[in-house]
Amino acid sequence: MFKTKKFSMLLVFAGVLLLIIGCGGNQVDKASSGVGQGGVEKKSYSTQSIVFGTGTMGGFYNVMGSGIAGLIEKELPGVRATAQVTSASQENNKRVSSGEMQFGFSTADAAYYAYNGGREFQEKYPGVRHVISSNFQQIHVIVPANSRIKSVSDLKGKKVTVSKGQTFTVIFPAVLEAYGLSMNDVQAAQVAAADTVGPVRDGVADAAFVVTAAPTSYIQDLALTKAVRFISLDKDKIDSILAKHPYWVPATIPPNTYKGLDYPVPNFGLVNTIIANKDLDPNLVYDITKLLVEKNSELQSVHPDAKFFTLENAFSGARIPLHPGAEKYYKEKGVTIPPEIASK
Repeated sequence: MFKTKKFSMLLVFAGVLLLIIGCGGNQVDKASSGVGQGGVEKKSYSTQSIVFGTGTMGGFYNVMGSGIAGLIEKELPGVRATAQVTSASQENNKRVSSGEMQFGFSTADAAYYAYNGGREFQEKYPGVRHVISSNFQQIHVIVPANSRIKSVSDLKGKKVTVSKGQTFTVIFPAVLEAYGLSMNDVQAAQVAAADTVGPVRDGVADAAFVVTAAPTSYIQDLALTKAVRFISLDKDKIDSILAKHPYWVPATIPPNTYKGLDYPVPNFGLVNTIIANKDLDPNLVYDITKLLVEKNSELQSVHPDAKFFTLENAFSGARIPLHPGAEKYYKEKGVTIPPEIASK
């Protein structure tokens, strides 16, 4: 009888202890988390680190990515954000999909082909998700001011530095094709985007072909130190290119974008987007999406094209599924999600 009572008392004590532990655990959870705007749980991120894939040093991806990393660390205490120099879209899609990087910049068309396979991607990278669209990159064909090159057709036989990655493998060949040329007709050197302009400045290359936002710092620096011209693309050639590549868009480099540029430069552009790994914490993606939209005025001091981080522009060019965290933010803001990019 004594043993039975003793055993019963032990069971009661154990039950009370478990109840206390359980309540204490809930209190700890509440203390370490809160509810963000829209009722989304917002963590303290006390040990959260993220890597943001950008692009070549001095380019839009790198400059904006560094600014975004700084804003994240400022507004989300505990999050350590690193902007990493990469070769841009192709590399970023691969590394974000694998989880090696959590966020990255990519053109919308590169993200589409990464997710589905094809073009520059020999296999599918299904781990990428759309977060938000940004500005667009434009074609820059740059030659010395005294060059006899007046059109893309004049590049035949010439030495051209071309930014590596998608620009070298897809975009430059598409432009050449529109003018009846191929890669065999030019002496093309594949280099980092920021390194395309040095050979033109030094007289080693006849032209530079780079796709980047306008303005871009290393092109501004070139125009400050050497008289250069920017080659326009003919309208009929632009139309033929876009007919084959509908995910690209017409664009123009405005006058006064660079020193000495007193005329518009018609060309075409690629929509820039931010992608994230599909398994990344939805709360974190929610908070960062919110920052990009609602704090973009701060980012405009880093680059004026941060103004494109808006609800109206959020899905421009997007052809892959949304990240659930970003989707939740947009839904709470009353934005209609196109069914073809709904999260999954």
